[in-house]
Amino acid sequence: MGEPAMLNKKSINYKRGGFAAFILVSVLSLFQNCGTYEPLLNPLYDRELLSSCIGPTCQRDLNFLSLYVGNPDPILITRNIERAVDLGGYCDSAGFPSTKIYVELRSGTTSVVAPYASIAQCDSNGRFRVLIELPGTYNYDLAYSIVLTFRAVDEQGNEYDHPTGINRREIALLTAP
Repeated sequence: MGEPAMLNKKSINYKRGGFAAFILVSVLSLFQNCGTYEPLLNPLYDRELLSSCIGPTCQRDLNFLSLYVGNPDPILITRNIERAVDLGGYCDSAGFPSTKIYVELRSGTTSVVAPYASIAQCDSNGRFRVLIELPGTYNYDLAYSIVLTFRAVDEQGNEYDHPTGINRREIALLTAP
C-alpha cells in the first residue's frame, strides 16, 4: 500500500515540475528574438521620405531646420531637490556646418533667465542634449517653461532660423507634489 501512494506523489511532483518548466520555457521564448529590436531612429529624418540629410555634407535648406525634444511635456521636478533639467532629443541642421541651441527660462510671459547660447549642438547623428541649471531664485510653487531656440550657423558665424519659426520649442516645468 505504501509503494503505489509513493508513485502517485512522485508522478504529481514530476507533473508539477514539468508544468513549471513549460511555463519557464514559454516565457523565455518570448524574449529570444531580441536581435530584431529596432534601434532608436531619428523621427525627423527618414531617407525614404525626405530629401534632406543630417550633417554638414548635405544641401542647405532651412525648411528642414527642426528640433524634437524627447522629454515628456510637462516635466515634473522634485521640490527643493532637483536643481537642473536634462533635455535631449533629435535635430536636423538643414545641411549647415554648425548649430546653436538657445535656452530661456520663463514664468508665464516673464523671462526669468534671459536667452543664452548653450554649449549643446546638434551632433552628426542628429541628436542633442542640453543641461539647464535652475537659478538659485527658482520658486518651486510657480509654473515655469523652458524655451529652446535651435539655429543653423554657417561658416561665417551667421545664424539662421526656420522660415516659419518652427525651430523653437517650449516645455512646461511643474513641481511634483
